[in-house]
Amino acid sequence: MRSKYGYTSTLVVSTIAFALVTCLAPAPLQGQSVPNDDQGERTSEAESKGASSSGTSTGSDDTNRSLRSQLERLLSGYHYQPDRDDLRALGASSKVEAALTAIIDDRALRSSMRLRAVDTLALYEGEEVVSFLDDLLTRTSRREASDEQTASLLRHRAIMGLARVLPDHDAVERLEAFLDDDELQLRLTTIAALGQHAGDPGLRRLRQLAQEVEHDVVRSELERYIDLEKDTSE
Repeated sequence: MRSKYGYTSTLVVSTIAFALVTCLAPAPLQGQSVPNDDQGERTSEAESKGASSSGTSTGSDDTNRSLRSQLERLLSGYHYQPDRDDLRALGASSKVEAALTAIIDDRALRSSMRLRAVDTLALYEGEEVVSFLDDLLTRTSRREASDEQTASLLRHRAIMGLARVLPDHDAVERLEAFLDDDELQLRLTTIAALGQHAGDPGLRRLRQLAQEVEHDVVRSELERYIDLEKDTSE
């Protein structure tokens, strides 16, 4: 038989059950806030800004790596030397110069690529290029260089590069000491550098040298740039 209080009992039981469920639900830990929609939006916005800032730095690094990669491809061909148009197509001269100097100083690369990078760097002008080539000549002239063969080749390229980027008088002044070097090949490279790139001051210095030396090989190299019979008879 149903009690006249049946409906009331059912309501009481339901109320007690709801209270138990509420009490047993896990509460936030101390100091922990319960996220809401506004907090989620703010968190996403902050993360987006952080990713954007990081992306700027990463993008710059990627650009530099891409530039160097393009340069290495240009320098990898044995029968092609990049020209000024090639370099202008790659980007700002300061960035290309920086990439070239990094390639020159990277001993992990093939010597042939590093040598072509020296020749390519000499297509630029300016104090930074002169300073780098001058320092390269000094560093590779040290007899204790770890890789003497590569150092010697870089030394020859640095001499030729300096003759191209320095004013004529400065080129003669900087390089004439190598006209009397113990290494014959270095003397020949210096003659070629002054004869090809140092203008009239370079040729005058070679005429003077022709009156001082009797070495057949040296005189043969001088003859490529001056008239030995005429210049030595004056």
